[in-house]
Amino acid sequence: METKSMEITNNTFTQIPNELMEILMSSATNASEKAVLVFIARKIYGFHKKTDQISLTQFENKLGLSRPTIVAVLSRLLQVKLILLVKKGRSKKACNEWQFCLDDYPSKLVKLTQLVKYDKEKLVKYTLHTKESSTKEITSNPSPALDRQKESSPTVHLPNSVRKQYENNNLENLSDNEITKLLFDFATDVTSYSKGGIENG
Repeated sequence: METKSMEITNNTFTQIPNELMEILMSSATNASEKAVLVFIARKIYGFHKKTDQISLTQFENKLGLSRPTIVAVLSRLLQVKLILLVKKGRSKKACNEWQFCLDDYPSKLVKLTQLVKYDKEKLVKYTLHTKESSTKEITSNPSPALDRQKESSPTVHLPNSVRKQYENNNLENLSDNEITKLLFDFATDVTSYSKGGIENG
């Protein structure tokens, strides 16, 4: 069966800088980070712009990722300065304006890897802390009624049912990809129970 090749014109492709291609091919970026970077590239380079306003809703609809995951990814990319927040959005009609910053990208990828490693260590410490806290709660507070009262306290960042999902994971036996997924799940749950992050429509 003969296949027809699509004619490529100036209007049917997005020119991506070599630096960004290297970042996308790097093992330092995970699947969600790659997807977010490609979408930003499509919105900026695909329309021959230097910056573009992109709402969280646009990220959600196009990438199929949850809002907490998108916020977590954008926050990490901002921290290592692979992207810049040119202008913070104040409403759905005036959303965050983004720009790439690809200079010195090798060192930024190293920082991104270190950031994930730091998050992994922080997750391990959190897991150990919640295990110890849960044990103390059970020992010092055997009453189910008081347990329920403690769970509803504003000092509890995550419900016990959610915390146990992380406590039951033996982090030392998980691969980097499994750790990354766990971190995303953790960020999703934390964001669901606390305020903060990049907020716009």
